[in-house]
Amino acid sequence: MKNIGICMLTYKRPDWLSKALLSVLSQEVDADCQFSVVVIDNDPDASAASTVAEISNRFPPRVRYFHEPQKGIARARNRALSEAQEFDFVCSIDDDEFALPGWLRQLVQIQTETGADVVCGPVIPEFENAPEWVRKGGFFAPKTHLNRAAIRWVATNNLIMKGEIARNYRFDTRFDKTSGEDTHFFERVRMDGKRFVWAADAKVVEIVPAGRTTARWIIDRARSTANRVTRTMLYLRPGLRTRIIRAGKAMGGLIVGAVTLPRGLFGFHYAVKSRALMARGLGTFSALFNREHKYYD
Repeated sequence: MKNIGICMLTYKRPDWLSKALLSVLSQEVDADCQFSVVVIDNDPDASAASTVAEISNRFPPRVRYFHEPQKGIARARNRALSEAQEFDFVCSIDDDEFALPGWLRQLVQIQTETGADVVCGPVIPEFENAPEWVRKGGFFAPKTHLNRAAIRWVATNNLIMKGEIARNYRFDTRFDKTSGEDTHFFERVRMDGKRFVWAADAKVVEIVPAGRTTARWIIDRARSTANRVTRTMLYLRPGLRTRIIRAGKAMGGLIVGAVTLPRGLFGFHYAVKSRALMARGLGTFSALFNREHKYYD
């Protein structure tokens, strides 16, 4: 029997949390599997307690609720790992997502077939209200790989991993306010020789609110992403070589972004893409000078 723990962090999103929980609890698995959902509420006021209680009454004892009052994305993820020690496999999905039918079965199937340490699947955007230039630019387009293909980068918004990883690793609290804790976590796991593969049919849908479909948010997110990736590299591979490589990438982004900026005359999405390239360069340079981009501040 494969015992699976599905971890979900939440912070002041009761409506989305309810939809996410119901989508997970409705998953069908094979006879040799069983699963429970571990909810970590990172709101100091424990605002998710009533939502989880209402749903858990309908699915006892499948839902477990834990309150982590100390704010911070890495601290909340570590609490999830601590509460998931008993499981053979640990899944992760965000509270602003909902799993499509067959999601969990596909993750388990690909893991069983490949023996991979981590299996990750696509995240499909569902826009609340996005302008046409956002769709044209593909700014939220899901990652695509061949089914069962080896991959380098994974994130905590759609994956299953062996329980031993949950027992032997922890998220770095230096990323509590900046995001990137999963980038750092899984890069350490990969450096230790663990294998990551892709499950093309294990799909979740992410709700993208209107506030995230503005040029400002997209450009700011590009800067934040570059900052956290560079910080990850500096933490794990400190030294002059890493700094030279990252500085080269930053300069390349600034140059390419500046050169391609005039194409914005042919479409606003082109202008945003060029500005995002430049923002990545600036985000990388800020990390090289020990600056953090506080995404969750």
